[in-house]
Parts: sequence; structure tokens; C-alpha cells
Amino acid sequence: MGKSELVNTNKLLRNYEGCTGLKTGSTSTALFNLSATATRNNLSLIAVVMRGETSAIRFAEAKKLLDYGFSNFEYLQYGHKGDTAKNILVNKGTLKNVEVIFESDCRKPYSKRSICKHCNYYITTRNSKCTYK
Repeated sequence: MGKSELVNTNKLLRNYEGCTGLKTGSTSTALFNLSATATRNNLSLIAVVMRGETSAIRFAEAKKLLDYGFSNFEYLQYGHKGDTAKNILVNKGTLKNVEVIFESDCRKPYSKRSICKHCNYYITTRNSKCTYK
């Protein structure tokens, strides 16, 4: 049997920590384009580069975008399904207090540059499983 070799021009898949995939493309009019995805510490990002002058430039620019995202944002878990978010005292009710329990995992991307790292929880009738401010 003969040997076959699969050539991959995507430098990020082999050399970028957390790279989960991408799509490249190029034409004489559109130049060199790239959509790349990566995940680190539960934070998933996508970088899109359009009209790169060379193939090397598109990969370098995508790496810069992803590096910026991972350096400046993190993914915070505020609570897990079933955890108690808050215990609220009830005045003049049949119960003395009510527990607010996460119906599903509550998480969001968060800027590392923000001053405040807490969220306020609200009881809501909207379809949102976790409301935070």
C-alpha cells in the first residue's frame, strides 16, 4: 500500500494552546481570511481576520486577538445548579425565609479589569435561568 499524507496549513491548531478549530480562505479579491476558535479555563473565544495581506499575517493577527481575549477576560462561575444563591428573610409570611436556588449553572465572561467581582441576584419571572447585574 502507498503512503498518504494530510497537509494542514493551519499553524494555530498545532502551535496555539487551546485552539479548537478554524476555517481559512483566500481569493485574489478577499485576500487571506481566517476564523479561529480557542478555549482556555472554560472561556471560549472566536477571532475573525479578514483581508490579511499574507497567510502569515492572518495567523499572527488571530493569535493577537485570542491572546488579548485570554489576557483580559475570564469565565466566572457564580453558582452551580442546586446551589443556594441567597437566603431571603420573609416578613409577615408563612415561612420565615426563602432560599433562592440556582435552577441551572450561572456563569458569564468577565473582564479582568473590572473593579467589582460580585453579582446581585433577583427573583424574576422572565425565562432567564440566572439573572445578575
